[in-house]
Amino acid sequence: MTVLSVTNLSVVKRDRLLFENINFDVERGTLLYVKGQNGAGKTSLLRVLAGLVEPDSGEVHFCQQDIKDYRENYYQ
Repeated sequence: MTVLSVTNLSVVKRDRLLFENINFDVERGTLLYVKGQNGAGKTSLLRVLAGLVEPDSGEVHFCQQDIKDYRENYYQ
C-alpha cells in the first residue's frame, strides 16, 4: 500500500531551480533515502514532504489525500 506519493514536484529557491518533476511512491514498511550534494535541494524536499513549505508545483499525498487538505491528521 502506498503511504506517501509525490507527483511532479518542483521547487525553486531564490530564483534557482532545485529540482523539477520529481515523482515517487513510498510503500508501507519501506524507507525513503535522500542523498545528494550540498545545495541539491535535500532539505527543501524534506521541508515540502513535512508540509512546512509549499512546492512551486506538484502534489504530495499521504494515504491518497493531499497533505494540504489533510494537514492535521498528516502531522499526527
